[in-house]
Amino acid sequence: VSAVQMAHADESHPGDKIVETLVVDAKMPNNKSGVSYIYATEIYVQVRERHLEKVKAEIEQFQNEIKADLTAIWRSAEPQYFQEPKLENLTRKVTAQLNERFGDDKEHNEPVVHKVVIVMSTGFRIDS
Repeated sequence: VSAVQMAHADESHPGDKIVETLVVDAKMPNNKSGVSYIYATEIYVQVRERHLEKVKAEIEQFQNEIKADLTAIWRSAEPQYFQEPKLENLTRKVTAQLNERFGDDKEHNEPVVHKVVIVMSTGFRIDS
């Protein structure tokens, strides 16, 4: 399937367009190296437009639970994960967590979450 075919598929089926929404914007801690760091982090999910309202409603309803689950991933992450150019390990773990939360679109036989995007600053040390 070419990119052109995908674009036409998106246009011909309402709700197929991929859209992005913020899941969490937080300062995430990690001290696995024995030194405490804080990472300013934004986590977004890309979903099909037909799922956007459901996903946004669940994020709003359970924002603290979701933040706690994602913070736990940061706290338990190995220090080298934060050095990866595309944050592959963190992205994989967050994707698994959010796929579990948002589930599958049974009608279209695909996960609700199309992709997870993590925007993270370089960590800064918070202990002396």
